[in-house]
Amino acid sequence: MNKDTEKTRTQSALFLAGILLLLVKSEYYWKQIVGLVPLVVNIAIVLLALAVGIMIVVSVSRIYQERTSLYARMFIPAGIYLFGILASFTDPFHVSAESVQSRIVLKGHYTAITNSATITFRHNGCVEFEGNGFLGYTYFYAGKWTQHGDTLITLFAEGDPIPWGNHLILFRERQMLLPFDSVALLQQFPGFLLDGEKADSQFILQDKQII
Repeated sequence: MNKDTEKTRTQSALFLAGILLLLVKSEYYWKQIVGLVPLVVNIAIVLLALAVGIMIVVSVSRIYQERTSLYARMFIPAGIYLFGILASFTDPFHVSAESVQSRIVLKGHYTAITNSATITFRHNGCVEFEGNGFLGYTYFYAGKWTQHGDTLITLFAEGDPIPWGNHLILFRERQMLLPFDSVALLQQFPGFLLDGEKADSQFILQDKQII
């Protein structure tokens, strides 16, 4: 086997697997881009994952076909592809952009027929609102939050995300975040259902400001 050919295959494997890994692990940042960019990135991730999967099959098939004259460098591309796809979707090392952010103390989500939204409260006092609308159009707001009793007060840099204003009530019995603003209630916004996996139970049970 030509060494240059084997080197090219290794470089191609590093490029494809590296781009896939980078896009998946940097989701925290690119999902903040307003518009259709997150949808395009998600499509790119699917296509890259399919390409890497195909290359794994091709690499293993090549190894089998040349099994009578194997040498160590022939296994490198297949190993890179396999590591890339496993590290991207199984997260064996728990490394991502999200892992270096402040701890999530409360997270809620809202889902309708044509749109959805997620609100995330972090321990350092930051709040993030992500919305998804028609045809995958996204919007993102970031700001600060404080807690006074059962009321969470948000202050977003670019104004309050419609439709709730800047006050949400923590309804413990139903595990919901409900809008305080009467306008939101008139628009039939039902509030956010708390995500149990992302909620800090100590936070949910207390009645005092934690930041």
